[in-house]
Amino acid sequence: MKKIFFIFLPLLTLAQNKDSIQITDLLNTVNAIYRPKPDSAIHLLEKVGSIIESNSIKNKHTQLNFKAALFNNYSTIYHEKGDFEKALHYYNLQLDAYKELKDTLEVAGTLYGMGMVYSSQGNIPLAIQCHADALKFYELKNERSKIALEFYMLGQIYGTQGDIAKQKEYATRSLQMFREINDLWGIALLQGYFGSLEMKENNYSKALSYFRKNLQIYWGSQMPDGSKGDKWGIANSLEFIGNAYDKMEQNDSALFYYNRSLAIREETVYNAGIVASLTDIADLYFKIKNYKEAEKTGLRAFKLSQDLGSPAYIRRSSRLLRNIYKLSGRFEKAYEMFEIFSTMKDSMLNESNRKAAYKQQLNYEFELKQAEVKAESDKKDSEAVIEKQKQKLILYSVISGLVLVIIFSGFLFRSYREKKKANVEILAQKEVIEQKQKEILDSIQYAKRIQQALITSEVYIDKNLQRLNKDKS
Repeated sequence: MKKIFFIFLPLLTLAQNKDSIQITDLLNTVNAIYRPKPDSAIHLLEKVGSIIESNSIKNKHTQLNFKAALFNNYSTIYHEKGDFEKALHYYNLQLDAYKELKDTLEVAGTLYGMGMVYSSQGNIPLAIQCHADALKFYELKNERSKIALEFYMLGQIYGTQGDIAKQKEYATRSLQMFREINDLWGIALLQGYFGSLEMKENNYSKALSYFRKNLQIYWGSQMPDGSKGDKWGIANSLEFIGNAYDKMEQNDSALFYYNRSLAIREETVYNAGIVASLTDIADLYFKIKNYKEAEKTGLRAFKLSQDLGSPAYIRRSSRLLRNIYKLSGRFEKAYEMFEIFSTMKDSMLNESNRKAAYKQQLNYEFELKQAEVKAESDKKDSEAVIEKQKQKLILYSVISGLVLVIIFSGFLFRSYREKKKANVEILAQKEVIEQKQKEILDSIQYAKRIQQALITSEVYIDKNLQRLNKDKS
């Protein structure tokens, strides 16, 4: 299964001291070599740890970021090496560091990795708990690609417990979400799953079509380190294609694709994948009655699966070896492998695991339902608050409007009163002026009459002048 957390490289732009720069450079180097040279990467991480422990980095937040990065690197490498105990040790340290940093997404990523380890160990209750917790964190952050991946992982776990209906349900939800966000890697992952369903229905040609499409997507994938091609996905697709040819009895083609898948997994030191490829090859050799190669390859797969502590891989390789030993008359060894096979089968399919799985599912669905009910209640409360605020706003608006109307009316009334008063004064002044005017005119008329009475008329003067002129002549 593809891991979603790659080597963490903290972007600490403020860390300018020598040790901080050295740590960042070392982590960059680890990022480049941890898959082809995991032991060399671990040696570099030991140097990083020594620098951190020297307490030369005074900024506590920066120091904690470096510690989280260190634990993240260790857990990633040991996980891919198949050393699950060490991986879990560092995952727990990593989880504590990210919780202290309050980095929700990294906490979720750590839980995802822990869930994968527990699943590989056959510890189904803890596997489901980790994946369900990771899913809740991703839902809080609305990380849709991670949510879709968690749906797929939970479905795979239910599949290992024989609950195919629940597995299909989660896979369908996962594929729908990957398509909605156009996540090609996720689509390819789910196409592989549905291709495997076609295999179970003996529709091998249709399954091959799914697997070849996956291979094209993985070849074109851009990796976080800038490289081209998702080797994990490529190796898986090659293995699936080999499975299809195996079922179609095209054994040479099947062996060719199995070996190509194995080569890539050995190159990337992906031990869980190496076990799967070795077991595929051993099964094919057994089918074509090449028992020598089947035993040789099967033993290698069995030993590595024991180192991994993976019940699923131990069960598969021990069943193959039991059949080989039985055919060759080595009944004691055959019985030994049968005992191992039965123990691993029981550890994976026991009733407590089934009950734990369903308990976790019910808990998750109950919490999901509670979240939905709470969301609906919060929505109603929010709408009620909004409506109340709206009513208050309307009330305040009406009151404000009425106050403005009253103020404006008062202003108008005051203006009216002042205007009315002014008009009264104007009318009074007008009457005074008119009275004065009348009195002046009357005085003028009276004076005019007096003047006319005192002044001799022009006619009278003319007559007298004419009379005087006649007397002189």
